[in-house]
Amino acid sequence: KYGLNEWIRYCDKYNTNNTNNNTTTNNNTNSNNSNNNSNIIKEHVMALLERWMLIWNSGNDQLYAQYLQVIQQYGVIKSEDSADKFFKLATEICVDACLKTGNSVPGTPAAPLTYTIMDALSKLFLLLIRVADKEAAANNNNGTLNIENSIAIRASILFKILSSITHVLIEEHDAVRRQVGVTLSFDQRPYHRLLCNLVNELGPSEPKVEQSLVFIPLLTVYTQAFLLVSPSTAPGFAFSWINIISHPNFMPHLLLSKERKGWPLMHKLLRSLLLFLQPYLKSIQMNDAIRKLYKETLRVLLVVLHDFPEFLSDYYISFCDVIPITCVQLRNLVLSAFPTNIRLPDPFTPNLKIETLQEVTQSPRILADFVSIIVDINGGSFKQKLDNYLLNGKTTSNNEFLNIDNLLPIIMTTNNNMKVPNDPLITALVVYVGSYGANQLKPNNNSKISIQSLSCYDFLKYLLTHVSTDAEIRYHILNSLVNQLRYPNSHTYFFNCFFLQLFIDLNNTIDNQSKNNNVKDDDNKLELLIQEQMTRVFLERLIVHRPHPWGLLVTFIEFLKNPKYNFWKKPFTHCAVEIEKLLESVAKSCISSNNN
Repeated sequence: KYGLNEWIRYCDKYNTNNTNNNTTTNNNTNSNNSNNNSNIIKEHVMALLERWMLIWNSGNDQLYAQYLQVIQQYGVIKSEDSADKFFKLATEICVDACLKTGNSVPGTPAAPLTYTIMDALSKLFLLLIRVADKEAAANNNNGTLNIENSIAIRASILFKILSSITHVLIEEHDAVRRQVGVTLSFDQRPYHRLLCNLVNELGPSEPKVEQSLVFIPLLTVYTQAFLLVSPSTAPGFAFSWINIISHPNFMPHLLLSKERKGWPLMHKLLRSLLLFLQPYLKSIQMNDAIRKLYKETLRVLLVVLHDFPEFLSDYYISFCDVIPITCVQLRNLVLSAFPTNIRLPDPFTPNLKIETLQEVTQSPRILADFVSIIVDINGGSFKQKLDNYLLNGKTTSNNEFLNIDNLLPIIMTTNNNMKVPNDPLITALVVYVGSYGANQLKPNNNSKISIQSLSCYDFLKYLLTHVSTDAEIRYHILNSLVNQLRYPNSHTYFFNCFFLQLFIDLNNTIDNQSKNNNVKDDDNKLELLIQEQMTRVFLERLIVHRPHPWGLLVTFIEFLKNPKYNFWKKPFTHCAVEIEKLLESVAKSCISSNNN
C-alpha cells in the first residue's frame, strides 16, 4: 500500500508542477523538479512491477486478485493521465529488462531472450482491463453491465495500453535508426512477445462460424495500433508485424466477423503491407530481408486464399492496384480467388462453351469504389461524356469523345517528373466500362447480342489501338484487361469475348492491309504488335507456379486450339527457337493429348 500511495501522490504532484510551469519564473528549477519527479515516478513503477513479479512467480490467483484490488482502490488506472504514464513506463522498463537477458554483443547474432517479464507484463495489462470492467459494473445501478458496454470499456483501456506500447516501440525504433556509425539493429522480439500475448486473449475463432459484432470495437483497436507500427513506419518491426496480423487468434476473427464488419480492417492491414513492398518489388534486385518478407506475404495470402477466398475476390481491384505489374505470381494468387459457393468447371474440358454456364449471368461483388475515381476526372464532366458514349455510341454530339488528345492525358500521371501510366485509374476505367458491357452481353435465351455491336467494345479497342502511343502504355492497359479474366461471372464472360473478338478483328485488319497495300513485312504492323503483346501478357501469367485464374486459362486455350484465330501462323510464335519451345510447352500443358 505504501508503494501505491507514493505512486498516486507523486503522479498528482507531477501534474500540479506541469500545470504551474507557465506561471513559474525559474525555468531551470521547474525542469529539474520535473526530471526529479519523473525519476521518482519511474522508481515507484519499478517497485510496483517488482511486487507484481513476485506475485506472478507465485502463480496464486488469490494474490493476483488482492494486488489488483489494491490498484483499483488507489485508482492507478482511474485517471487517463496516470494510466498512460503507468502503461508507458511499465513497457519501457520491462522491454529494457527483457533485452538485458540476452547480453548480445554488437555485430554478433542475437542471443536468446528470457520472456518471463514480458509474459508477466501482458498478464498485468489484461487483468487491469478486467478491473476496469468490474469497476464500471460496480458503479452501475444494477451492478452489472451488458456485453456491449463491457466491450466498450475494455476497448477503451486496451486502446490506452496499445497506444503506450506503440509509442514506446516507435520511439526506440527511431532512436536506433538515428544512431550514425553504430552497428545497432532494432530488437523487435520483446514487442512481438507482448503484442502476441495480448492478441492471444481474443482466443481462437471457431472455423466457419461468424463472430459476434460486439467484438468489433476490440478488433478495431488492435487494427489501429498495428497500423501505427506498420512496416512503412517501423520497418525494423516488419517481420514481427506480419506474424501478428496473420496470427490465428486475430486474422480469423476479422475475416469471420458477422456482416463482414472486420473485412475493411484486414484490407487496410494487407494493403499497407503491399504498399510497403511495392517500391522494393519494382526494383530488379531484392536483398535477403525483402525477399524473406515477400515470401511471408505470399504465405499469408495463400492462407487467405485457402480459408477466405471471398475476401481476396471482393477486394481484388484495390490489391492489384498496389501489386507491381512485374509480380505476376502474387497477382495471380489474388485473381485466382473465387466464392466458395461456385464450382469451377474444368478449363481443359474439350469444347467448353463459357456462354452456357449459369454463372456468367451473375455480376461479381466488388468492394472497391472504382466509380468515384471516374467521377473525379475533370470534375465529373468526363463521366457524363463517357456514359453518353456508352449509351448511344458514336453520334454527332459525341463523335469527338474517342480522341487521343482527350483520353491520353487522363490515363497518365506524373512520377518523379516522368509521365507514367496511372494504373488505378486505368483499372477503374476498364472495370467501369466492362461492367456496363457485361450487363448488355449477358446470355439471353431470346436473343444473342454480338460484342462488336457494343460501344463498350469500341471504347476498349480504341484504348489499345489508338490511345496506347507506345508499348509501355499498351502493356499496362492489357494487364488491366487480363486482370478481369477470373472465375465464371458476367465480367469474365465479357472480357473473354472481348479478347477473342479483338484477335479476330486484328487478323482481319492485317489481311485487308496485306491485300490492299501488298505489304509483306508483317512485323511492322501495329495490329501484329498488339497480338504479340497480348500473347506476352498471357504467357507471363501461365509460366509461373500455380494457381492460375480460371478465365485466363479458358481464354488462352481457345487461342491455342481454335484454328479460326490463326494463332500458330503468327510470325512471333516462331521468331526464335526459345519462344517456339515455350509456346509448345504451354500448349501441351493447357491442351489435353487427345486434342490437336
